[in-house]
Amino acid sequence: MNDTALDHRLAAIIGGARATARANDALEEAFCALPRTKPAPRSRHREESADTCPRRRWPQMAAAAALASLLVGGSAYAADKLGIIDLHWSGNHQLMVGIGNDEDADNPAPTATVDGYRLSLAYEPAGLTDERTLFADSLDTPGRVRTFYSDDFLESLSVTVLYRDTDEAFPLSSVVESEEVSVNGREGLLVTTQDTAERRGLTLILPFETENRIVVIDANATLRSEVLKVAEGISLVADGPVERAYLWLWSDYLDQSVSDDESDPDEGMHATFEEMGNLHGIGDTFPLSSEESGLAEDADRAASGALTATVTDVAVSDSLSDLARPEAIPVEWLSLAREDGSLGPDLVTYGAWGDGVNSVDTVIERRARPIALVQATVEYANASDEPLEDFLVNAWLLSARESFDGWSVVRRERAVPGADFAESTAIISMERTAYLDVEDGAVAADSEGGNTIARLDPGEKLTVRFAWLVPRDELGQLLLDVNGDGTFFNKTDLASGYVDIRQPSPAA
Repeated sequence: MNDTALDHRLAAIIGGARATARANDALEEAFCALPRTKPAPRSRHREESADTCPRRRWPQMAAAAALASLLVGGSAYAADKLGIIDLHWSGNHQLMVGIGNDEDADNPAPTATVDGYRLSLAYEPAGLTDERTLFADSLDTPGRVRTFYSDDFLESLSVTVLYRDTDEAFPLSSVVESEEVSVNGREGLLVTTQDTAERRGLTLILPFETENRIVVIDANATLRSEVLKVAEGISLVADGPVERAYLWLWSDYLDQSVSDDESDPDEGMHATFEEMGNLHGIGDTFPLSSEESGLAEDADRAASGALTATVTDVAVSDSLSDLARPEAIPVEWLSLAREDGSLGPDLVTYGAWGDGVNSVDTVIERRARPIALVQATVEYANASDEPLEDFLVNAWLLSARESFDGWSVVRRERAVPGADFAESTAIISMERTAYLDVEDGAVAADSEGGNTIARLDPGEKLTVRFAWLVPRDELGQLLLDVNGDGTFFNKTDLASGYVDIRQPSPAA
């Protein structure tokens, strides 16, 4: 699987109701007695960028990320108990959700083994495909999780089975709608969350009390009917005893519900001229970090500069027809192109973060911006005396301005008062390896022409052409990063150096 497909895959995974007056009155006194949950601070790092360069993400990790995205980050429910689910409000948009666990209360010392159950689905969501069909390297865990994706990876639905090992309450945040649902006689909680300013997610929490399990269905809010159909067809089939060490625990997911991210919002936004001492130009050859490219882990090889890179050419145009591999063009790029391939404007969303407790992410303004296609040709070479195997080739663009005291990352959100972020198709494309074309004859580790190169012999060279969509007014402030994450300045990338590929703006 290449990083682009995995980027879509994780982004797909990663994806309430106003309190009635009577509910608020009834719960107000209880709220005063509850410890207030500290709002999880919103990271300035884009969630989509976290998936920019994943090496390998197994379904358990992906499911955890999907659920964690709901646990940080609300609304009100007009009830304080749904079966064994206890609900308490800690804010206008945050529910404290606890699920009773009488079994562990009667057995304070957990047993080494418990009754095992396997997930069985009588219905699979229409229009989505099982990930085990899409990805040959998927970890086959049908007894614990099933995940499905649309053809464009923009929609997904996952079903996860968790062992109910605690009754500790957790914060379910950014809830904009919520309701009680009854599924085959079981009472569950169905919530809609404002995952981002533009996207809503849907989560169904359904306890299986007899089996001491909790089933969580996570999906796009657009898949509500499919979520309910899937839920109606769920059964947990007895599968013999299982060791607790091999269970997926409810508490494991609760541990991710509180973020300790207190990062400095200005961290990585500025680099001095001294820190930018390794700034390269087009035609310069420089070594890459073996750690970032997934090469051998030993320090000697990392320092030896086994893999080098040279940016040989940069081209700017206004049409997707200039790309050599039409089949590799991201779907979201195609939506911005006219019939002849020429690029239309990109719509930038400026929004404000919510704290997930008393506010949610909101859109302040949208603006259309003209964009261009930027292509960069990078020549990789094995400068060592040993073959290089299974390494990654990645490239990101960083928009930065040079000033009297160094370089500063462009803060696009500052164009709109009150905005905390600016997002668009072009901006996202700059922050990841979205399109690449490996020269004919290069051996990739996957059949889709991905960015994992199987082998490069001593002295051998490999040419890769990358492409991005870029706002036209940022063409004169582009730095190319072929070593790490191009979203911010960081020590690894500064050590290897960025490449100055600033371009004049093409004629409008």
